Amino acid sequence: TTHAMPTPIGAFMRIERPVIVYSAPGRPDCAALKEWLSRHGTAYEEGDLSAPAVIAEVKSRYGVCIAPITVVGDWFTSGTFGKQRLDLERLFSSAGEDGVTGV
Repeated sequence: TTHAMPTPIGAFMRIERPVIVYSAPGRPDCAALKEWLSRHGTAYEEGDLSAPAVIAEVKSRYGVCIAPITVVGDWFTSGTFGKQRLDLERLFSSAGEDGVTGV
């Protein structure tokens, strides 16, 4: 499922890389992260960490499987919403005018 708001708030959220949020139901950090991305107009796909196949893929690819995990291109972050928000702000603010970062 892809989620987005129609108008970006702040240039730092404009990025042309796919964003994937791996989350699990009932996790406040997952809900906060997805709401924050949507509020800032950042489209994202969602991976369900309650599905065993998704857990295996994420653990194999990123070495972690604690929700939420956010992936942007080859870059990823995991941990609390507060930590990820700071990581994502730094990543998105480094995007050029065309939305391309080093990831």
